Amino acid sequence: LRSEPSSKAELRSNSILRYLVSETNAAGPDAVPGGDAISLDHSMFVWLHYCERLMLFKAREGHCMIPSTYADSPLQNWLGKQQEMMYQYGEGNPVCLRPVQVRILCTLGVGGKKRDAPRPKMSSRVLKMKYPLN
Repeated sequence: LRSEPSSKAELRSNSILRYLVSETNAAGPDAVPGGDAISLDHSMFVWLHYCERLMLFKAREGHCMIPSTYADSPLQNWLGKQQEMMYQYGEGNPVCLRPVQVRILCTLGVGGKKRDAPRPKMSSRVLKMKYPLN
């Protein structure tokens, strides 16, 4: 995390992170399911760094759906792992996310990956019949 924000979006994202961290720590360990306040160890620092990068993307684009052509592939990989963990969390499986991390991801609008079966491919003839251009 840089000490000087370079844009309004970065300033806003830093403010959101600081607010969520301070609100969670001020509420005390009993207010957070699992009872952990945020301690900024190295892994949490790295996680917050990626979270900030995602916030900057969301401030710029208005959503958290990073396209496959996006230049920041480490952010894409990180987001994919977070989505997978959120899916597992939603299914009730144990995950290595802290409760405050789940809360931050939910606030950002990051959900689990959709597990629906892929749509069957349709031929161009079927597509034309289903979706006529008229």
